[in-house]
Amino acid sequence: MPAKNDEERWKAECLRLVARLQQFADERHLSIRALEKKIGVGDSVFNKVLKGKITLQFRHVLMICDALEIGWKEFFAGFYGLDVEPAPAEPSETEQEKILFLVRIGLLTPKQAAKLLKNLPPAPELPLQE
Repeated sequence: MPAKNDEERWKAECLRLVARLQQFADERHLSIRALEKKIGVGDSVFNKVLKGKITLQFRHVLMICDALEIGWKEFFAGFYGLDVEPAPAEPSETEQEKILFLVRIGLLTPKQAAKLLKNLPPAPELPLQE
């Protein structure tokens, strides 16, 4: 059984998490009800979580981050003062054109191109040009 001191630490950390989530909501001018509607949970679920009336669950944090459009990794890294690796840059329009050209001439498969152009759906298989 955990020591009383551990229980107090865990509760304090949960309250700190809740306070930070509430701060993000306030900065975005979003009410708790607006968050609940955005995620599609029942009335007062987040209200009870953010007011400390029900125990904070990890999934609540993730759901609220989603509603606030905050990346999970960025939230926790910021919360604990950790560095976050920047997201890989999307290929420029010129790079996209080059990749699609390589598919047309058969040097890249559509699946390979889709991995390079993550924001595009895989292209249909094309016959090789001779």
